[in-house]
Order: sequence, then C-alpha cells, then structure tokens
Amino acid sequence: MDLYDFIESNEARDVKLLQLLLTAGTHGCSYSRLLESLQVTPSTLAATVASLQQRLQAFDEAAQIRQCNEGKGRRLFLETQKPVLFDDLYRKLLRQSKEYQILATLLEKGKCRVDEFVAQLYMSKAAVFRKIKQLNLGLKSHAIKIKNGTLTGSEVEIRYLYYQLVLNSYDSEELAALAATFSARRYIKRFEARSKVKFSPHGEIKLCVWLDIALKRHFTGDKKFTGIPEETLHQLEVNPLYHMIRNWLFEIAKQYALALDEFEVYNIYIFVCSMDIIDFSATDPRHVEKYLALALPTVQQRNQYFMAALRQICAGFETQCSDASRIRMQYTLNQLHHRIQFFQGDFRLLAQPSDRVSINDQQLQHLETLASELTAIVAKDDPCCAAPAKRLFLTQHYVRLLMVTHVQIAKPIRIGLLLNDDWLATSAVMARLKLALAGMCSVVLEIAEAPATYDLLITSFKMSSAAIAAKYHYQINEIETTYDIDQIKSLLVSIIREQAAISSQF
Repeated sequence: MDLYDFIESNEARDVKLLQLLLTAGTHGCSYSRLLESLQVTPSTLAATVASLQQRLQAFDEAAQIRQCNEGKGRRLFLETQKPVLFDDLYRKLLRQSKEYQILATLLEKGKCRVDEFVAQLYMSKAAVFRKIKQLNLGLKSHAIKIKNGTLTGSEVEIRYLYYQLVLNSYDSEELAALAATFSARRYIKRFEARSKVKFSPHGEIKLCVWLDIALKRHFTGDKKFTGIPEETLHQLEVNPLYHMIRNWLFEIAKQYALALDEFEVYNIYIFVCSMDIIDFSATDPRHVEKYLALALPTVQQRNQYFMAALRQICAGFETQCSDASRIRMQYTLNQLHHRIQFFQGDFRLLAQPSDRVSINDQQLQHLETLASELTAIVAKDDPCCAAPAKRLFLTQHYVRLLMVTHVQIAKPIRIGLLLNDDWLATSAVMARLKLALAGMCSVVLEIAEAPATYDLLITSFKMSSAAIAAKYHYQINEIETTYDIDQIKSLLVSIIREQAAISSQF
C-alpha cells in the first residue's frame, strides 16, 4: 500500500513537495527536479507551492517557500522558525481524506450503506462509489475488498489494516492518550507478571490498540473468515505461551461477560509473537530466551537458517556482539519471522524513527547486499516466502535489523598521524582530515604512538612507521603542500568493507 493511497491527488502533491524540500535541506531543491518529480507544469507547481505554504503556516506562521535564482540556478528553499515534521502534515491530511473516513468507518462499524456515506461525507453516490473503487485498488494486493458495504477478506488481515491505520493516524502522544482510556489496560500488568517480561511503553500502547480493535471487530467482523490453519492449531495445543494467553484472555472476558472463541486467543497470540513490544532494559534476558524457545517450529527453522547463514557470511561477528545485543537481534528476528507467517502485508505508511539509523551510503550498500543474500537463503523452499512481495518484505526488514545491530556494535576507524615531529603541521592536517572525512564514517584521529594499533597510519616520507602497527599506511610526501584525500578515502572504504564496523565483514 502506497503512502499516498488515502489522500486526495492535490494534497498528495503538497506532501510530495514537502518531502522533497525537507530532504534537500538548506541546499534547496532545483526547480527542474521539482517539475520532474511531481510531474506537473510550472503553473501547477506554483499553485502547489502556494498551497503547501498555506498549510505549513498552520504549524508555523513564519513558514515560507523561498525561490532563489543565483548560483546553481533556480532553486526552492523551505524556511521555518519552528521544526516542520512531514508526519504532522501527513496525519492531518490523512484524517481529513474521504478514503480514510470510508475505510475507518467500515473497520469500526463492520458495515455501512452507501446512503450513510453520502450523508456523512456530503458526497454524491457516484463520488462515493469512485472512492470505494480507488480504495479497492489499494487493498487488492492484500486480498481485502469493500463489497456490499462491508470489508471482505481474512479477518486477521482486516484487523492488521485497522491496526496500521490507527498507528499512522495519530502521533505518539495521541496514541498514549487513547491507550490510557482503554479499560482493560490493567490486565496487561497481569500478563507481564505471568510471562515475566516487561512491555515497553510503545509496546504497551501497541497491545492496547490491538486489544481495542479485537474487541470492536469481535462484534462487527464476519466470522466466516476467522479460521485457524489446522497445522498451526495443532502446534499451539502444546504451546505454553498460547495457553497462558488463553487463560489471561478468558479472565478478561469473564470480567466483562464476553463470550470469546478460539480465534480471539489466536488473534492475540499472533500479535504478541509478531510485534516488537518487549522492554529489554526491564526484562531479564533469560526470560526472553525462554520465550524464544517457544517459537513455532517453522519460525525456529527460519531463525536458524538466518543465523547460520550470517555466521558463514560474516565469520566471527558474534565476538563483537554483546549477549544483550545478540538476544535483542534474535528477538527481533523471531518477531519478523512470525510476522511473515501470520500476516500477508505491510501496511505501514510512515517510517518510524527507529528506521532512521546513522549510516553512510557505503555501509548501507554493503548491508543491503548482505540482506539480499540472507533472504535468498532463508526463503529457499519456504512456501510462506514464495511470493516476491514477501521476499522484498524480508529483505527490507533484514536491512533494518542489520543497521540496528551495526550501530550497536560499530567501532570507529582509528587513524594515527605521525608527521616528522612537526606538531603545528600535524594539527593542521588533523583538522583538515576531520573536516574532509566528516560523514563518511566514524573516525578517531590521534597522534600515533607505540604500542597502539591503528586501522590507518598516515606518515611523512621522512618518518619511519615500522615501530607502530597498522593495517593500512598512507605516506604524505609534501606535508607543506597537498595530499590525496581521495586515496585516503579509498583506503577507508577498504577498511569499511573489511570490518564494515560489524565484526570483520558484518
């Protein structure tokens, strides 16, 4: 499902323009690129600029989109006094859109006649049918369809769509406020006590949202589409976690006089096993490992394939990975592999902050290649991963997992300078290198001394480097003039490729 499927075409242009301007930052975005990216005429671009500026002034009265014709040609810049977040504008437009309101109504009420939409949205019948047709195009890939005033398809996928739509419609503070009003929230504490795991604040909010959706859909969903695969149900009959969830859920049902069926137990189980909700800072790692041991056999097999392949491709990466990082990685991997087992699609519309990891392009390319190799190994002969969309889903999440692990165990590249006892020249070179290499990778520059070992040692031609250990050497022949920064960067690339800040290859 695309980011712009739920908002009007003119509003989508505003959002795309904001994305381009925010990405360009202080450098601005060229006029020609804006025309090409938005696929609009100059007059439409001018109207879009005016529309976006008006929208932004609702967040910041001083916001303006300025044009400049100097230097690199005609460019547009976004200038604000307050930080402008893309998510804020998108959420506002999302909740205002007709498609969103139609879908949200169907998800909550279960059924709604066209005449009701006409009255609710102040639209003609023909316009409502057009909106429903557009929505069905976006939902097709997830085997969900709006038909006869209701949503048809797997109840699991419908609830998952509902869940993702809620998470993307509200910011973290609004979600926390919604969760705080959930009457069964106190029962989550009982679940934590029994399972001996602590949910993170965001994880608790996620679980509250899912429980609230389960309660609403229990009364409005179509029970014809709530079947549980027999093989899975047979495996769950002897699963302690599944039985604990059943007992916990039936306690809640008894308190509220609800008649729950086995599907509702299954519905909570697959969510707990598929989403990252544990607070590792407040949970004993031993209890996390006990939880991991309860994974379904098919999921355990995927986990084992991944870890075995990673060890083979990146020999020794675990030596740099702490026990806490290893368990965290295995937990994330376990949740991901359950997720592709139980859910068909990824309805996430907005990137989460955890995805925005500080990593340079060279390292990202390396991790993307590694993720593709791991996907090919894990997905081989796995019917659950046969569809190209599932493999792409795996690869994208493997990249995120590898990036997080990369940052957790990354080590900066250590560069030593030994320049003919000329401290003034050494300081000048160090300052220039620090500026030139900024953003390429994490670098520590220091005056080289024995017995330290460096990834890269930079020396002058008069100074012997034999007494100081280093993996790579670069010699400056004329310290007073210039040195080849491109060659130094090339050496750093070689170091990155070797260690990639994740063991020797990871």
